[in-house]
Amino acid sequence: MNSMYSTCDLSLAAFLVIQGFPVKTVSKAGPRGTFAFHQDQALQDLVMGWINQSAFMIDPRAFLAAIKDLKSLVVRMSDGDILECRG
Repeated sequence: MNSMYSTCDLSLAAFLVIQGFPVKTVSKAGPRGTFAFHQDQALQDLVMGWINQSAFMIDPRAFLAAIKDLKSLVVRMSDGDILECRG
């Protein structure tokens, strides 16, 4: 089964990207983007840790760069667009 996890939380999406989970699709509805990732147990564990505010060691520059990249991608999209990402 090819299960996907989707979120419109830009910070969570950026966190998952810097943890090594590439974005598979991005869709835009209104001003917000929705980011989809292939779901597995490791991703579920990271998401639950994020939700539960667990402490994670991250590179702040990489986190900010991922936020900027994802936000820029959504801003360039038109409302209703769906982008298939490589990776």
